[in-house]
Amino acid sequence: MKVSRLKEIINEELVLMLEASISRNFVKAVEALKEIQLKQQTLRKKFVSEKNPKKKEKFKKDLIKIQKLVQKAESDFNRALQTEPIEGEFD
Repeated sequence: MKVSRLKEIINEELVLMLEASISRNFVKAVEALKEIQLKQQTLRKKFVSEKNPKKKEKFKKDLIKIQKLVQKAESDFNRALQTEPIEGEFD
């Protein structure tokens, strides 16, 4: 009886640790995505409002570069989202 209760407690603790780890990864992915999207939005505003063609071209190049970073952050977010546990999933 004691051994089965011990196994049950260990399993419960392992599930809690797994959920905490997954949730931390998800939070990091969300924060990274929000940050890079904010940078992208700021660059777009600068690009649209810029009148100088040379500066506008620089902003255009920066937007192209940041788009790759946005795609990576979105990919990381989607990967984290797929591993995020649904409430009560481990019960």
